[in-house]
Amino acid sequence: MPSTATSSGKDANSTGDDIGKRLDRLEELVHSLIDKVNDIKQQQRACIIVISRIEAAQGTLGSDQEQADAIEEKLQPI
Repeated sequence: MPSTATSSGKDANSTGDDIGKRLDRLEELVHSLIDKVNDIKQQQRACIIVISRIEAAQGTLGSDQEQADAIEEKLQPI
């Protein structure tokens, strides 16, 4: 009977190791998602800047204050 107790202990350790590995993998995936969201935010900011420059070049916005307000408004969703 002692061998059965030992093997159940190994099973418990094995299960704990599996859970630990899964948690590590989950943590990696979460960090990867955070990095991707940050990349998307950075690309969104770059697009907003380009759009603002195009609008300014076309003269669709009047004063510098209007341009600043428009840029600030576009950055709100971020």
